[in-house]
Amino acid sequence: MSSSYWSNGFSSHNSSKPTTSPFVSGFGGNASPSKMDERRILEQLEKKPIFNNTIADSNSNLDGALRNTFVSSTEDGSTLVTLKGNYLRWGNIQKEGFSTMHIEPIGKFSDRTVVISQSRNRICLYNKHYFKSVEIPWGYSDIQAHMAFEFQTQVFNLSQKASIKQIMFHPRASDDDTLVILLEDDTIVLFDMKSEKSIVLNEAHGALGLNSRIEDINSISFSKDGLTLYLLSVTDGGDVYALFPCLPATMELEKTEIKQLMEKAVLLYDSLKPDTPDDVKKNIIKQFKFISNMHMESSKSGKTEFAISETFRDVKPQGPFTISPYPEKLYETTAQDIFTVPVGASSEVLLMLFENGTVLVLFKDLEMTMCWDCDNYTHSNSLVLVEQISEIVTSAKGAAHLDIFRQFNEPDRALLFSRSESRVILLDMSRWAGDLDKAISNSNASSLKDVAFKSALEPVGISQVSSLSVAVWRLKGKSGVVIPCQDKVSAILYNFPLGEEEAVIVKEESPVLPEEAVKLEPEFSQPLMEINNYSTAYVRRCKNPLSEVIPPNVRQENLANASNEKQLAALTKLSSQIAGIVIQGQSLGVMLHSRLVEQQYEFSKQLKSTNDMIEKQDLLMEKLTQQSLVLNEKMARQNSVAERLVALNSKVAEANAKVLESDNVISDEEVAWFKEIRAQVYKFNEFVNSQSSLRAEMDFVKQQLATMRERSRGTRDKTEQEWSELRNMLEADGAVIKQCNDAITADTTTEGP
Repeated sequence: MSSSYWSNGFSSHNSSKPTTSPFVSGFGGNASPSKMDERRILEQLEKKPIFNNTIADSNSNLDGALRNTFVSSTEDGSTLVTLKGNYLRWGNIQKEGFSTMHIEPIGKFSDRTVVISQSRNRICLYNKHYFKSVEIPWGYSDIQAHMAFEFQTQVFNLSQKASIKQIMFHPRASDDDTLVILLEDDTIVLFDMKSEKSIVLNEAHGALGLNSRIEDINSISFSKDGLTLYLLSVTDGGDVYALFPCLPATMELEKTEIKQLMEKAVLLYDSLKPDTPDDVKKNIIKQFKFISNMHMESSKSGKTEFAISETFRDVKPQGPFTISPYPEKLYETTAQDIFTVPVGASSEVLLMLFENGTVLVLFKDLEMTMCWDCDNYTHSNSLVLVEQISEIVTSAKGAAHLDIFRQFNEPDRALLFSRSESRVILLDMSRWAGDLDKAISNSNASSLKDVAFKSALEPVGISQVSSLSVAVWRLKGKSGVVIPCQDKVSAILYNFPLGEEEAVIVKEESPVLPEEAVKLEPEFSQPLMEINNYSTAYVRRCKNPLSEVIPPNVRQENLANASNEKQLAALTKLSSQIAGIVIQGQSLGVMLHSRLVEQQYEFSKQLKSTNDMIEKQDLLMEKLTQQSLVLNEKMARQNSVAERLVALNSKVAEANAKVLESDNVISDEEVAWFKEIRAQVYKFNEFVNSQSSLRAEMDFVKQQLATMRERSRGTRDKTEQEWSELRNMLEADGAVIKQCNDAITADTTTEGP
């Protein structure tokens, strides 16, 4: 394992055990009001009509796949979509109503799998040999049969002999029109549904062992940016490979993403040295050319959609990736699945699931280069072990049967299902995901030394999960998932980030007329359009003859003979087809019976409402008589007031007419009077202005006088002080002079005769 810049940040924490936070899906008798509200929300979700579909397909006796419900939701969890049988439903999570559309089946048998695109605008139905795509008509209501074909592609069948193992929508494809198909022979096909062209990757060429073909591919997963396709090979227990770049026929990239790719290409190009291997130089130069062409087109025209030529789409796998440190006990088991989980704003980790129930959280610590023409390319293919989780499955004996919900797309989280323990486990990595993303963005691995890489586990007991599909919901400040089970759906409460769910305001359609607001609109669990379509399909099937044809020589033989096994085999096939028709008819009968019961219930409600209105008719008539008298009084008063207003209006109109007709000429005396008034006004204004000016001058003089008074007071105090000092000094001098005089006088007296 080559050392990397980030390995020191994880090495001291990858052996720590994850913390398990217990989660109780039920509520006791002493549940708090908040718990009661949560329980009501979960019950409300599970009983939504969009999940209640009693239609059984005509081939449901052959396989239970069509009886399983596929569920999903938009990214914000505000809209649900379900598929059961051949009926697609979609509707707002805050409403009881939903829309429906019939989907043509992809084949005679019902062994199908359903996947949804990352944009949540398309689903793909596929079995071992056939597949088709269906656009989800979010902006439409119920789609009639003649319009449903516009939202569906034809049923495709690949020319390859191998059967289909896994299908994914390419996340970067324009209009979700490119599928990535993994076949049982480890071939990967990039299929463009618009042009119906395909590019085959990882083909077998040459003699055995002389090519770089990846074998025993068990799972594929796209990176967060949608440009790297990770491959999990189980030849040696579990190796990770990559197809980079894995490109659709038409790719969408934002300007910021193109700029980031250009910066990476420039850095890789600048890192070339004379001793760099030739295959690495070749790939980096081709990568720089490919990205710079897109960057130039985007800079000139501002385009964000690019048509990719087959030259750049035909790539070679690179790897295997080194994993450091690799747990020694995992050498005794085999990996079974790989999945990418976005963490933080711009990073991702890989989840690697093993048969013994262990999950490895891996981080790609080196920047890969694109690879087109080089076999056995292993440049910068490195993964660092962030966390090893071995406590998800605790009571499994042998294989743990741990699966992952691949369409669950909440950041920093993954949703797992343990078949051996019938538990759904939420793997929450949010407590360290932000620190990891920040360290990656700042290129500061030292900030991870104090981070404890311990993910939280939230297990919830659940049984009879029918499909690995999941819908994320956000409702009334709560969030969680909906998972389809055998006979119902189960709603589970989790604390996901609510985002903008609280800001979503569901507005019912505003009625055109006021009386439509109280119009009775009964809600039925099964739309009439679905029942009619199912009835039409049943009648069409009954009209068609049975597909099994008995040869005449077998038909004429008696049952009591040595070759009656042929007759029994033919009768068995016929009975199977007849049983399918009978089951379909019984399903139609159950639907019609349920509809009849619901209509009877609605009819009884209407009869009760009608009876209540009839019983209140006498009271209404009495009230009507009283209110009619009051209304007549009010109307008479209103008429009287209206007459008075009309008379007043006529008088005002007459007065206005007289004023307009009169000649109002101003006399000379009035003109002189107005001039005198104007002159007096001017003088008054002058006096006012003069008074204002004099007042200002007087205020200034007063201010100056006050200043002078303060100054004179200070001068007088100083003069008095100086005068006192002078008097004191003169008194002292006088005393000295007096003493001198006294001394002189005394001396004179002494010296005399």
